[in-house]
Amino acid sequence: MPEQVYGETLKFFADWQKHEKKRSCLNFQKVVSRSGVPTLNIEIAPLEKDGTARWEQKMTIQLSLKELTQLTALVLLSKKYIDNLDARYHGGHRNKGLSVFDNGKSGMIFLISEAGQTLEHGIDQYQRLELAVFIVQQLSAALKISYACTVVTLKSLYLIDTH
Repeated sequence: MPEQVYGETLKFFADWQKHEKKRSCLNFQKVVSRSGVPTLNIEIAPLEKDGTARWEQKMTIQLSLKELTQLTALVLLSKKYIDNLDARYHGGHRNKGLSVFDNGKSGMIFLISEAGQTLEHGIDQYQRLELAVFIVQQLSAALKISYACTVVTLKSLYLIDTH
């Protein structure tokens, strides 16, 4: 099996959260899967009070191409087309999952669960814009088309699906 290729990352920190369970770091990393398809790893790690991420306690999910497409649609399109994403049965024991929710003007919520444990991270609308650019680049690489074609194709796909 070929070795996995790791690329650029995008991190968001919620060190301002008062509740310990909500203090976290959300990391997106561009990767090429073992099957050769560009995709993303999504990681959430708890944060110490001083803002240091506890990476040894992180939870990671690698998206399939379908899930990468759904996440891109969720980040870019309005709630009337797609308002959440559930990626389930990941990992060697098939006990990992990712849920992402459109939280309207407040942004988005990411939850990763593994064997009954859950980590959560929220992003605001400005971070959502950063994420949109990042994931469109990766979906475009996976589909081997331009950024503009990716966005137009994605919107067309969801328009057809909802009519």
